[in-house]
Amino acid sequence: GHVLFTLRQTAIDNKDGPDRRKRQQRLLSSTLVDLYVGEENNHYPLHEKLLCYHSPYFASIFYNKDNKTSRTKEYGLPEIEDQTFALFVGWLYARALRGPEEERDIGPLLDLYFLASKLQIEALETDIVETVRAFYHNNETYPGLRRVQYVYANTDDDNVMREMMVGSVA
Repeated sequence: GHVLFTLRQTAIDNKDGPDRRKRQQRLLSSTLVDLYVGEENNHYPLHEKLLCYHSPYFASIFYNKDNKTSRTKEYGLPEIEDQTFALFVGWLYARALRGPEEERDIGPLLDLYFLASKLQIEALETDIVETVRAFYHNNETYPGLRRVQYVYANTDDDNVMREMMVGSVA
């Protein structure tokens, strides 16, 4: 599961090799912004350009629409769990997800999916849907009713994760 996904991701990353690496270097050469996450305000200093490149949500917070200059250098997400945000940071810098080893590992991925939706990061949403779909397919199993209800309660009608979860048990 995990090794296959990592190999597939590496092949995808190498496909656009030098261009992707150059873009990544440009995105990492920027100033840092300070994000404070969870009830305990855990501090995450992240590269501003990288964060805003992937997230229209953060671009609207950190950039002025008229001249693209930074408005502020810090932002709080007290409602987000620290574990969920740590998974996001891992994806942000590596552009890869660790595949779940067992069913209980799906929960944190779903929370990450909801965060990706809030932050308007379609690439991460797609990666998570594919990772969850592959887990259930490779293990020849289906999501439990509680998982489906959790996704249903936290998504809209036309949501890809909702369609996949509900479709797998319908």
